[in-house]
Amino acid sequence: MSVSEQERRLQAFWKQVLSPPFSKTVVVLRGLPGSGKSTASAAAQRFLQEEGQRTIAVCSADFYFFKHDGGGLKRYHYDPSKLKDAHGACADACRAACSQGVDVVLVDNTHIQRWEYAVYERIAQEASYRLAVAEIAFTILPTRKVATAATAATQIGDEPLPDRATRAALAELARRNVH
Repeated sequence: MSVSEQERRLQAFWKQVLSPPFSKTVVVLRGLPGSGKSTASAAAQRFLQEEGQRTIAVCSADFYFFKHDGGGLKRYHYDPSKLKDAHGACADACRAACSQGVDVVLVDNTHIQRWEYAVYERIAQEASYRLAVAEIAFTILPTRKVATAATAATQIGDEPLPDRATRAALAELARRNVH
């Protein structure tokens, strides 16, 4: 999928999710690391800026790991021992944005399991916000498959073997997922 095609699909998605009559919304973005949650978040921000009438806040546990270096730049310093604190800070930021009346609060975290975003469901409910959960799919997979001799073996026992494109996409996802 080309970047412009991906951008077009994201814009159409955000138009559907964020268009009136809904005003106050918490959007939980969920997906594997590297799947495009931040890209989807950026598309939502562009959509809302073009619309020009709504405020937006983006909350992410990743923000906790950005620290200023000596030169005035922010650098990402992931520390797995601080993950609980990072998610607590993200929930606090979401709660603060809702209490300030921000129109759209995007929560950009992995949320592999439902319980991982239950706190945002509670925050939305307590603040009388609508909750939308957007599952972001990995988009590097090609839209059509080409059969080749190299992918002729498609099973080991009862388990299907991923085709070459899927193996390449999984390798790219693993590469993106190194802290």
